[in-house]
Amino acid sequence: MPRFTLFFAGLVLATSTTALFAQGKSEQAKGKAQAASAASVNSGNAKSSNASTKSSSSNSQDGETKSNNSKGSIASSLKGLNAAKANANAFLNANSKSKVGKIAAYKVAAQNTNEFKLKLQAQETEVAKTSANLDAFFAENPDISDADDLNAKKTELSNRLEELSAIAEEDRTEAEQAELSAIEADIVEFNQILDGYNALANDYNLELAKLTETQNDLDQASAEELQILNQELNGADLSQAEVTAFRELLGL
Repeated sequence: MPRFTLFFAGLVLATSTTALFAQGKSEQAKGKAQAASAASVNSGNAKSSNASTKSSSSNSQDGETKSNNSKGSIASSLKGLNAAKANANAFLNANSKSKVGKIAAYKVAAQNTNEFKLKLQAQETEVAKTSANLDAFFAENPDISDADDLNAKKTELSNRLEELSAIAEEDRTEAEQAELSAIEADIVEFNQILDGYNALANDYNLELAKLTETQNDLDQASAEELQILNQELNGADLSQAEVTAFRELLGL
C-alpha cells in the first residue's frame, strides 16, 4: 500500500496486547541583466533616431488608447456594479436591499474567501513540512516503508514473545532464553521507533485535518460569494475580466 495513500486515509497502529508494547500506543497519523552600452548616435543617423522615437511614441499612445477603451468598455459592462465606487460611509449606511448594500455584502463574502485562501496556503505549507518529517523517518528506517510494515513487525515480535513466555523458565533451553532476552531488547528498540512514528504521523494527520476543515470553509465562502454576485447582483453573465475589474473597485 503506497505510504501517502495510507496517510491520507488516516494512519492507525494497533495497540499491543503485551505490557512491553505499552509505549507503542495507538495514534492516528502525514525565483546579469547586462546593461547594453549605448552606442553614440552620430549626426548621420540622427533623423533615423528621431523617426524611431516618434514611431515608438505613437505606438505607446495607441496602446494607451486601446487600454483606456478596454477599461471604458468593462466599466460600461459593469453597469450598476460601478456603485462599488461609493465611499465608505455610503457602504456603512446602505440598506441591505439596495445596490450598494448588496455590493457591501459581496465585499464581505469576497474578503472571507480571500482570508480562507491565505489560511489554506499556510496550512498546505504545514502539511508539506509534516509529510517531509515522515519521509525523513522512513529514510532513517529503511526496513520500514509504511504503517503496514510497523504492524507486521509488531505482530511478529508479539507472537514470538508470547510463545517463549509460555515456556516455563525452568523448561527453557539456553537458546530459547537467549532468544527471549534478544526479543525483549528488540521490543524496547521497536517501541522507540513506534513512538517516533506515532508522533510524526499524528502531527501530519492533525495538520491534514486543519487543511480539510479550511478547504471546506473556503468552498462555503466561495459559494456564498458567487451566490451574491450571481443572484443578488445579477452578475452571472460577467466575464472574468469584468469580475476582476469589479473586485478591483472594491479593493479586493
